[in-house]
Amino acid sequence: GIEPDHTRKDEWWEVHMQLLSVPPQPLVWTLRTEQFTGQEMFTMGGKARFVQAVHFETETGLRDAAPQPKIDGSAEKKGGLRLIK
Repeated sequence: GIEPDHTRKDEWWEVHMQLLSVPPQPLVWTLRTEQFTGQEMFTMGGKARFVQAVHFETETGLRDAAPQPKIDGSAEKKGGLRLIK
């Protein structure tokens, strides 16, 4: 989940994740928009980090796989983020 961090003056976000470990652990990073969208690197514990979206492709013909929507090449891509209340 992604929620705005209202305790800060500038635009910061709380990014909630589940760390895949044994046992699974909840994790919250507080990042600026540029950091959690991969536009800017940040450091944690003195090490450079970045966030990148990963798209997992599915095998064709699987019964449970959702059909992929067709993307019209003439449609204009919108960038940035929207805050939906």
